[in-house]
Order: sequence, then C-alpha cells, then structure tokens
Amino acid sequence: MSACRRLEERVGEASRAVTINHPQLRVTVTLFVDFLPDAFGQVLVDDQTGSLTFIRLNPHLGQGYPLSWQAGARFP
Repeated sequence: MSACRRLEERVGEASRAVTINHPQLRVTVTLFVDFLPDAFGQVLVDDQTGSLTFIRLNPHLGQGYPLSWQAGARFP
C-alpha cells in the first residue's frame, strides 16, 4: 500500500505530493477495513517513529482524492 507525502499545500489542501510504499500501513488498513468495510478515512504516518494515527472517518471523498487515485486507491 502506498501513502501520500505532501510536498506543498494551498489553502490546507495538498497541491503537490509523492507516493511512498509503506508495508505497515497495508497491514493496519487491511485489518481496519475487515472490521469496518464501508469506511473511508485518513491516516497520518509519523516519519520519525513510523506510528500510524487514524484521524478521521467519514463517508465522503475529499479534495485529496486525486492523490489517493495516484497511490492506487480505486473507488467506484
């Protein structure tokens, strides 16, 4: 699973980002989705410690969706 790293923001939204491979994110999100299969959310990754923090769950897609698509997320 890939994660997006924001390189630049405009008005609080990412305007430039790169995707990075994060194996622990794949394991954690897979467990999460098994528990809440219809949930959408956002996870923060601490670059220094590698810890993952789920910061919000919501039923809509935000403006960051193009970055998610580029990272491999495929939503109908």
